[in-house]
Amino acid sequence: MLFIGESEGHEVIRLPYDSFGRNSTPYWYYQVLESHESVDLWEVCKESLIQAVYKWETHDYMLPPQDYACGAAAYTVMAATLQSGTYDTEQAVTVLRYYARSRLDIASYVAGLEYLSARMVYVMREYALLAELYSEIVDVVNDSISWNTKEPDCVQRVIELIRKAGATEQRAIDAIKHAFPETIGNRFKDVGLR
Repeated sequence: MLFIGESEGHEVIRLPYDSFGRNSTPYWYYQVLESHESVDLWEVCKESLIQAVYKWETHDYMLPPQDYACGAAAYTVMAATLQSGTYDTEQAVTVLRYYARSRLDIASYVAGLEYLSARMVYVMREYALLAELYSEIVDVVNDSISWNTKEPDCVQRVIELIRKAGATEQRAIDAIKHAFPETIGNRFKDVGLR
């Protein structure tokens, strides 16, 4: 039996071991806590932002590039797919809602990190704008009749907002680079290097 503690709430889910991995999502992540060591919170938070730069600029080596787009490339692929009309509206809205939720979470996270650098206000501003853009995207796709029938004005509005979101997220990444230029610069071409 596996005991799962979800990230939200305090409920523990019991999962028979033979059911592990049989779910509706393609990947599961887990963490085993065996011991505790004190860490420098400032360094951990700074590193999380530097890793965001890395993830934005680098394709995830675990995902085949012909099937997945990562970081900045994802925005180009989303806009092109919507423009082509060759997408399932329900699957597309699932992806867009996921992005909306994750960008809201990121905006909330960086809002508490102003102490890391005097330049964090720029990072915070861009992620707050990004969360607002995704809120607009969700509002548009929630008009189910227009979205589900792929009404051209509705689809074009979402494409326009996705392009704005991509540019906004790029500005957020650039702001992170400006907030920690020495650390990122010392990693040369491998920003993900720890």
